[in-house]
Amino acid sequence: KLLTMEEGLNRQDAKDAKKRTERRGRKLEIWGLAAIATLAAAAGCFWIFFLRQVALDVDTLADPAVSPDGKLVAVVGMKTYRAAEKLNQVLLRLGTYLDDIDSHLYLVRLPDGIIQKTGIDVLPHGLSWRPDGSEICLISAAENDFSSLQRISVSGFSKEKVTSAHCFKACYSPSGEYLAYTQNPTFPNGKWNLVIESLPSGKRTRIIEDVDPGYICWHRGGKKVYYTNRHQIFEQDVESAQKRVLLSIQQDEDTWIADLVCSPDGSLLGFRSEGVFQTVDLETGEVTQLFEYHQPWLEFDWKDQGICYIDNSSSQSLQDTKLLVYRPEEERSLEVARGPITCPRWLDRSHILVRQSLNELWIYEAGSGRGKRIFPGPSTK
Repeated sequence: KLLTMEEGLNRQDAKDAKKRTERRGRKLEIWGLAAIATLAAAAGCFWIFFLRQVALDVDTLADPAVSPDGKLVAVVGMKTYRAAEKLNQVLLRLGTYLDDIDSHLYLVRLPDGIIQKTGIDVLPHGLSWRPDGSEICLISAAENDFSSLQRISVSGFSKEKVTSAHCFKACYSPSGEYLAYTQNPTFPNGKWNLVIESLPSGKRTRIIEDVDPGYICWHRGGKKVYYTNRHQIFEQDVESAQKRVLLSIQQDEDTWIADLVCSPDGSLLGFRSEGVFQTVDLETGEVTQLFEYHQPWLEFDWKDQGICYIDNSSSQSLQDTKLLVYRPEEERSLEVARGPITCPRWLDRSHILVRQSLNELWIYEAGSGRGKRIFPGPSTK
């Protein structure tokens, strides 16, 4: 069919208009997809940033303490602002590291690992549960109460200050009637003292000694406290106020006593010295060596089912750290697991809570070695 010139031009205009519309549609579609992609990327970046921030808020866990009923873990969650490898150096400078670290008290519910931030500033040492599970004593990291000793109600997180003096370690007696703690009223000068406070009466007994602030423990009967000045172990009777020297070792800069713990039956006092975990009989004074360890510190927990502890014979890799259980009746240690493990705590007769890496909590079965991560999320191996 032949078209007039006018008809041809009109048809061409229609075709051109259609192409322009299609091009405009494709352009809008491209811009729309680009906008959606941009929004999605922004949202993704937001969630990555958000999740990362959540993770970074608790990039290091320290000093886990299991509640008496085994249903909660009190733990110090720390946010570091310097490289992780500087953490140990920072922690050693007690009293100055808060420029580098924010540390808060968290409660982790077992077995689901739900974590609750209490909003309480706390130093990463000295957490202790009252035997009835009603409160926790801790060393404050708050700017206006730095290093003071406080008792925290678990139900409402209300605070009660025990003392404003510079404190380092505290622990309740097995009955919950007494609270023993180390303090230095003239820190950083002066000596560390041991204070024993009767919670019902508020009466305080101060032992004026140059004690090692990190190592105190109660006898299972709840009427005697053990402490050390690095070269001697003392026993203090809280009722009679009598004190006796339980053990003395040679005074040497490279040899000292640390990590005091009473055996479950109350007949022995465990301690570490010269790379060996040892016990002293509380009746006869006889000293027995139980097992060797190969690192400059020893972290352990002694219950009826044995002594859980960590050891590492390699100075190169944290992956070589072993989680072990020493059975006194068998006089041998059994390996449970291996990896970057610290802070072993008996959870019950067959399970051990540990910190793995810097910011994870795991539970291991002592018999099978099977492990399950409870924080920050479930995992098994």
